[in-house]
Amino acid sequence: MEGCQHYICRCAYVSPCCKKIYVCRLCHDDVEQHEIDRFAVQEIVCLKCDEHQPIRRTCIKCEVVFGNYFCEICRLYDDNDKKQFHCMQCGICRIGGRENFFHCPKCDMCLSINIKDSHKCVEGVCKSNCPVCMDNLHTTREKLNVLPCGHICHERCFTNLFKSGIYACPVCCQSMCDMSHHWRVMDIEIEQVEMPNEYKDKKNWILCRDCHKECDTKFHVIGLKCLHCGSYNTCGADRPAGADAAAANATTAPTTTFTSTSTTTTPTTTTSTSITATTTTSSTTAASTATTATSNTTTATTVTTATSSTTAATTATTATSSTTAAATTATTADATDPPDTE
Repeated sequence: MEGCQHYICRCAYVSPCCKKIYVCRLCHDDVEQHEIDRFAVQEIVCLKCDEHQPIRRTCIKCEVVFGNYFCEICRLYDDNDKKQFHCMQCGICRIGGRENFFHCPKCDMCLSINIKDSHKCVEGVCKSNCPVCMDNLHTTREKLNVLPCGHICHERCFTNLFKSGIYACPVCCQSMCDMSHHWRVMDIEIEQVEMPNEYKDKKNWILCRDCHKECDTKFHVIGLKCLHCGSYNTCGADRPAGADAAAANATTAPTTTFTSTSTTTTPTTTTSTSITATTTTSSTTAASTATTATSNTTTATTVTTATSSTTAATTATTATSSTTAAATTATTADATDPPDTE
């Protein structure tokens, strides 16, 4: 018998925690309810002659080589050539060839030399868990992706996010790929969908999640565009102190409410600028009241109809967004992958 499904070798561990014999730490963790401390293993068993012995490269009795690759620190044996190397800063063995990676002291992990001068450092990013599956990123054996924002997730989780129509980092919400083409598509759709008169001059103070700048942009039901970088990956923000009061009050789109009077129920349109379409009941004639109520009802219907049309356009846009984001997956971060862990 040589090795297991994880490694090809000719020895097995005597686990320090439960004193059971397993070919590798992964076999142990798959069966037991606890994890083995690989660095604490002090005894191995030769699978050829069953001799118990301390950690070493060759059997003390039959002299068989336990594995072509041997790391005394990680207690790792493997006959498969995966270009394994031990990183002293990471404290564990990596695969992929030492010459293809460098250790970033701030990120505290090995990264591809292709992004040595371009990657964004996030202190201790590798010590955290994957934001999607919550698996440990430092010791995972799966392939990882470094996002433009500097955060990291499994390549498998990265792909699943795009398949679900999610294009933003689960940690900071910054776009995970180049979305400029999709933003241009949204520009065209907004030009084709005219807002009702009540909404045309409304503005919102927003924060862009991509360039991290704030601006005062025109309100539109399809999206709020950043005036600095053109991104629609935005969210509402508090207007800075000292901004023009009239502009500040115009940031919120109007909502329709109903005010009850002694003669009729009249739809009333209110905004944060205290502009109201409230109909006052005149004591002059009942006919005048009825006419005003009809006029306001017609206006409310117009807003509802326009909004319905716009909502339909938004639904189409969302479908387009998901399709575009999914299609972009193939173009991202192949060169930025950290080395896998052994």
